[in-house]
Amino acid sequence: MAVQVAIATTLATLVGELISASRWYWAVLTAFLVFVGTTTRGAILTRAYRRVLGTALGVVVGFGIAWFADGLDYTLAISCVICVFFIVYLGPLNYAFMAFFVTVLIASMYGLLGVLNRQVLEWRIEETAAGAAIGVVAAFVIFSTSSRPALESKLRGYFDSLDTLLARSGRAMTGAGRADDVVAAANALGIAHDDLRSFVALMEMSLADRDNRRLRRKATTLIRNAGTQAERLAEVAVRLNRSGDVFTGADAATIDACVAALRTQTAAACETLVAADTSDTEADTTALDGVNGIDVDGMSLRFGAVLAMSEMSASLQQLGRIRESAWPIADGEAHRRPLRRRRR
Repeated sequence: MAVQVAIATTLATLVGELISASRWYWAVLTAFLVFVGTTTRGAILTRAYRRVLGTALGVVVGFGIAWFADGLDYTLAISCVICVFFIVYLGPLNYAFMAFFVTVLIASMYGLLGVLNRQVLEWRIEETAAGAAIGVVAAFVIFSTSSRPALESKLRGYFDSLDTLLARSGRAMTGAGRADDVVAAANALGIAHDDLRSFVALMEMSLADRDNRRLRRKATTLIRNAGTQAERLAEVAVRLNRSGDVFTGADAATIDACVAALRTQTAAACETLVAADTSDTEADTTALDGVNGIDVDGMSLRFGAVLAMSEMSASLQQLGRIRESAWPIADGEAHRRPLRRRRR
């Protein structure tokens, strides 16, 4: 990355000077910033696209604000304060927001200083576009790094955390484990999910075709749903464990079998998403049928546990039917298979 950035910023300096001798540093900053917090070519391409988009929109809005508020220093000052607020508040959510409000801030400040003109804002767009293009070329040509290994690592980390939470929740519900261990596992799952979600968001441009984006949304939705139900199960497990109203006897054996089935589904779903080749066999989930034999009140915590396991199983089964070709895990083209649907 150090070599990539050094070459990109050097070229951006030369190109930026050709565009504007006084604003060349905008190209250099862009060529540098598209690498910040990213390591893969797909993420760098996405970051560059968002910076150019945010800058272009910011130029339009910023010029409009500065033109309408010409001579109204207090209005421009308020605009600067508002932009700083949204840079901090919305910037971490999407880099396009950061670029947009930074550009509006620059336009408002130049308006306050009385040096704003259309040429400066045109240079802003041109320099930003040039720096972004140079950064992307450097990322793809010089020591190019694929997104696939990093995404595989994030996925495995998430499903490992999910498996740990299931195991601890199952033990807590039968009195064989501690509630504090479940809480710690739930926190770890939340962190792993945030890491995975952030990484997938940075792959937006490398997954630009319609089919891949649709499948990505489907897979991420199912992952989120499975995690939500796992957290519900963990909450019920903690409350049952702390209240002493745990499953015992035959019910405890059934819960253990159901948790084991869910863990098998979790492992199968993980391999489906990351493995280069998967068979058409699905995880054995017949143990989940045992929950029907547990006598629970519809308003009880125990019923909440049974419901969470059932709904989580549904999400994992759907994930297990999304093959690697249907999950855009790599930067390149993947062989696609049609998704299979099953009536429940």
